[in-house]
Amino acid sequence: MKIAAVVLMGALAAGATGARGQEAEQRYFPDQSAYTEARLVKLEKAMERCFDCDNEGVVESALAQIAWAKLNVPDRDFSRVRASLNQQALYGRSPQIRFDAYLVTLIIDHPVLFRGLAEVNYESGQDLFRAVSAQLQKTLMGYNDRKWVREE
Repeated sequence: MKIAAVVLMGALAAGATGARGQEAEQRYFPDQSAYTEARLVKLEKAMERCFDCDNEGVVESALAQIAWAKLNVPDRDFSRVRASLNQQALYGRSPQIRFDAYLVTLIIDHPVLFRGLAEVNYESGQDLFRAVSAQLQKTLMGYNDRKWVREE
């Protein structure tokens, strides 16, 4: 299982290499052109296996990859992994996994709230999740200056 996940991550990252096989800009996540239909199907299958892994790092990386894929392909229906995401959000083995899984479910349900986050080159999955958290906080807190009660 772990080997399949690592191979898939490597295959997706291969989309970030130059035309002559030379390394392009070092990236943690693949660029949008790497998300072909066939690769998205493979990604979903690999993520299902990664969520069952005992290694927390593999689960956290899988969550980040699903989040990144949804940010880059917002019209994609990720219902195949939605039940597994819900399980991770409720029963994940660490608070970090549960929180990250919750953020991924928000990205899947409301991708428009996170528009523009796919334009940044994040150095890690946690950098992505910090940006998602900040965007969510900014969106929610943006409404705190409005009057909810009408003056009589």
